[in-house]
Amino acid sequence: EGPVQGGLGRVGNLEKPLDEGRLIQLVKESLHLSHLKVVPGSHAIIQRVAVCGGSGGSLVEAACQKGAQALITGDVDYHEGQLAHSLGLMVIDAGHGPTERVVLPWLQQQLEQALTLRKEALPVFASQVNTDPWCFY
Repeated sequence: EGPVQGGLGRVGNLEKPLDEGRLIQLVKESLHLSHLKVVPGSHAIIQRVAVCGGSGGSLVEAACQKGAQALITGDVDYHEGQLAHSLGLMVIDAGHGPTERVVLPWLQQQLEQALTLRKEALPVFASQVNTDPWCFY
C-alpha cells in the first residue's frame, strides 16, 4: 500500500498473520541480527505492518493511523517507544544501518539497469563497509 507520511515507508498486510515472537525471529533472520529492541504491542497476532528503513521512530502515530499493528524500523527513541506502547503498537527497532543495508543489492541492480539502458559502461558496487558505529556486547 502507498507511502506512510511523506513517502518514507510502507504499510501492508502479511500474507500469513504472525505472533510477535515469530515476527521478531523473522526480522532477526532477514537482517542477520542477533538482537533487536522491541516495544511489545497489544495485538496477539500481527497482520498489518509498517516498515521504514533508517530512522522511522517519528512514524509511530502515522503507522497507527494506517492501521498497522507493528512498525519495523531503526533509531526509535525513548519517547517514541513510550508513545508506541501507549498506543498498543509493537515496534521493532532493528537499527539504522541494518534497516537500510537491506536495500543495497536492489539499488545496485536498479542503477545497473538504468546505466545499461543509457548504454553507459560504468561499474556499480554496493558498499560492503559497515559504518554502524554501535557495538553490542
